[in-house]
Amino acid sequence: VLVYTLGERFAHTQAVGQLKAKHALPPSDPTREAQQITRLQDLARRADLDPEFAKKFLSFIVQEVIQNHKNYQE
Repeated sequence: VLVYTLGERFAHTQAVGQLKAKHALPPSDPTREAQQITRLQDLARRADLDPEFAKKFLSFIVQEVIQNHKNYQE
């Protein structure tokens, strides 16, 4: 299930990357990323999951998305 969810997420982020490239927007948004990390860490605590693990996992995904966005800008 996680793999399919990630596949769906990346399909959406590819569309976002194309829009960002079209409108000359930066590939990353550090403020939003920080907000998402905080939100995910809270969700992790409520799910009895290590918040640091959740942060690392999300950070990995975000870095992949940013790289994909950068590829559209080249």
